[in-house]
Amino acid sequence: MLAPPSSWLALLATAGAITGCAGVGGADTKSFRLPSPTMSPTFKVGDIVQADLGAYKSDAPERGDIVVLYPPAGSLDERCGVATEPADGHPCEMPTTDEDRTVKVLLRVTGLPGDWLYIKDNRSYIGKARRGPYTKQDEPYVAENPLCDAPCNLPKPVQIPADHYFVMGDNRGESYDSRIWGPVRRSSVLGQVGP
Repeated sequence: MLAPPSSWLALLATAGAITGCAGVGGADTKSFRLPSPTMSPTFKVGDIVQADLGAYKSDAPERGDIVVLYPPAGSLDERCGVATEPADGHPCEMPTTDEDRTVKVLLRVTGLPGDWLYIKDNRSYIGKARRGPYTKQDEPYVAENPLCDAPCNLPKPVQIPADHYFVMGDNRGESYDSRIWGPVRRSSVLGQVGP
């Protein structure tokens, strides 16, 4: 069900929506201001970050990168491409078919194409096969003791599709991200932000 317009702003803020500022730096650099705590403690509300829009012209995003991206269509109303996920304990495995170009978000890459991934106690576990073994990721940037419910415990593994990336906020209790609306296509990743 589509959220009423009055709640979109709250959703955008918790999704890590960023607004463009005047360009600073080179031709492939753009400044953005963060209006939400999604990436706390790495970034705070109101921080201005520089995005290198040329970072992925020849290189692929890596685990741990902070990226600016267009989320999948349906992210504003928390839609996953698989209707039963994440309510059945899976992170969202398949995004909807299009991207939402009405908003840009800032999130961290946690899963790469082909990875198997699940979430337990607010941390991501990565494997190369459905049956594992899985390795708890070293994520020192994740906010301590966030308020978080079901999205921080999605123990049923999913595989990240080819040419897609799984992204989450560092403040996982206040982030709408791939857990809810699925991985993002590489073509939707606009640039990289340094910590």
